[in-house]
Amino acid sequence: MPNATPWQVPSALSGNTLKQFRIHGVTPRFIEEMEELGYTDLSPNTLEQFRIHGVTPKFVESMAEVGYDDLPTKALVRMRIHGVNASFVKRLEQRGIKDLSTKELIDMKIHGW
Repeated sequence: MPNATPWQVPSALSGNTLKQFRIHGVTPRFIEEMEELGYTDLSPNTLEQFRIHGVTPKFVESMAEVGYDDLPTKALVRMRIHGVNASFVKRLEQRGIKDLSTKELIDMKIHGW
């Protein structure tokens, strides 16, 4: 990205938050990638939760490809916790089950679909 300003650590982040970022792999590149997908101004806690539970840019993109874009951050985390992914959505669609809410997808996964 020409003329892009490199991401800088906000001065408001505590030493403990920076330590947690390091432990969980919250990097400037990860933050930039999430921002490119429209997830801007994420709290430090949300960034940590994303990394802990595997909410990656690739996961967000894969869900968008199957029609689940612009999802709330809590929905993304819950989906990852319960194993809802693009493959699961595709399997449901092959069985004629379509247009489910994220809550319905999670419930179906929990109940063994």
